Amino acid sequence: MISMAELYLARKCYLSNNILRIDPLEDRSLNKDLLVTPGNINNIWLMGDSRVAQWNKDLLSPLEANTVNLGIEGQTTSQVLNRIKNYFEIGNPQWLILEVGINDLKIIGLNKDLVSRSLEGCLENISKIAELCKIRNINLIIINIFPTGNIEFFRRIVWNSSVDPAIIEANRRLEDYCSKNDAYFFDTYPFLCNEDFKVHEHYQNGSLHLNDKAYKVLSENLIKEFGAKINSKLINNK
Repeated sequence: MISMAELYLARKCYLSNNILRIDPLEDRSLNKDLLVTPGNINNIWLMGDSRVAQWNKDLLSPLEANTVNLGIEGQTTSQVLNRIKNYFEIGNPQWLILEVGINDLKIIGLNKDLVSRSLEGCLENISKIAELCKIRNINLIIINIFPTGNIEFFRRIVWNSSVDPAIIEANRRLEDYCSKNDAYFFDTYPFLCNEDFKVHEHYQNGSLHLNDKAYKVLSENLIKEFGAKINSKLINNK
């Protein structure tokens, strides 16, 4: 017999699946006015999934810009790519800061045979985003895919040992791509990771997300590495 809890989860999954069919990019609630500033001057877009959505943009206030957080929970690289295509029809930022990929690669946890398909699809979509930015003279910072933390018990049934190596390989190839193309690469592992390439316990918010302390450190290091460059290019376009 099906329990009430199982029935509730089944209904929730059914509802989520059908809402996604209606709004596959999940951005109907977005205020499109956020995408435009006068002359598109001093505008930074934070793009990605829940890891970006949970990033308090006020932590980037030392950057002399209007920073807009465009992260949406659960999004894949394909969804983010298609959102960006739509957003570019409305406005163009001077800088786009991108962190996305975990929702492509976590699927490997269900089937190890999906490693190649998930990895290649993830990298192809991110490279397409980079190409769109290059065409529009948008400065792009690609943040490597954040490492995972300790995997909670409930997630272990949809997880296997192939996920973390795929994340590391994706980041290696993203760094190589940035070095050969007009994109900046921001490596978060030196300050987010322990010696096992997992998120430090004091920065974890579950297995896939970061806490407030992590975002503070993340913001500080991003500003330290790219702040002068970002502000210089913003000022030059005033």
